[in-house]
Amino acid sequence: MRALVIAVVLGVSVAARSQTPLPAAYCPVGAKPPSCGFLPSDAQVRRAEVGASKLRYVAFALYMKCISKAVIERRQDQAAYDRCTIDAMARAINRFNALESTPSCQNFSQIALNLLALSKVMARRVYCNGTVPLTFGVAGRVPADSAVARVERGASKLLVREYQKMVRCYGEGVEALARGGTGTIARCVARVRAIQERRMMRLDFGLPGFGSLGCFDEAAGTGIRQLLAQIDAAANLNAQVFCSL
Repeated sequence: MRALVIAVVLGVSVAARSQTPLPAAYCPVGAKPPSCGFLPSDAQVRRAEVGASKLRYVAFALYMKCISKAVIERRQDQAAYDRCTIDAMARAINRFNALESTPSCQNFSQIALNLLALSKVMARRVYCNGTVPLTFGVAGRVPADSAVARVERGASKLLVREYQKMVRCYGEGVEALARGGTGTIARCVARVRAIQERRMMRLDFGLPGFGSLGCFDEAAGTGIRQLLAQIDAAANLNAQVFCSL
């Protein structure tokens, strides 16, 4: 009987180690399989992991909305902003806990906290053309006029969409691989790039205060395309999301 138990344990261990790593397209820059994550072992695990992945962009979008709301209303109210972000985090975590099969390998609370930090970093780079500092715990400045405000709100929406679309690209790629396909990452990312470029062209970054003066300045590493590239890197949490063996 003991020999049988040992054999079963060894069998599970071998099966876990033989779990299929996600291909290199899922890896962060400079990494390679198996540090890209693993193809979910069955449909139930896959649904849970893809579902948890989608909740990341729900949280990020809610955080960025908290910032935009505070800027638009010019409330500059630390307490109101804190309530907004706490509620956003609770909504995302509660939805994670309600998943049909919660991925035990994920620390979603930490992911949610990291996304809150990311939203604050991006807010500082988006709301950068103005004269009055933001005073609700996020660095940045109130937009100088309505035209500048439209550009900065548009840039904020671009970053949210970028995170959302990149996360979806990874999820759709996993679904394709699970069905025996070759993956859809390259096509999906190319489609996102084309759509985002068209949206970018609608924003007037030629207004005073942008460009060489340090707001959305490519030479300073804060150009809108550079920010989108940073969002792409931040969205690649595949090793943390597709983690079940």
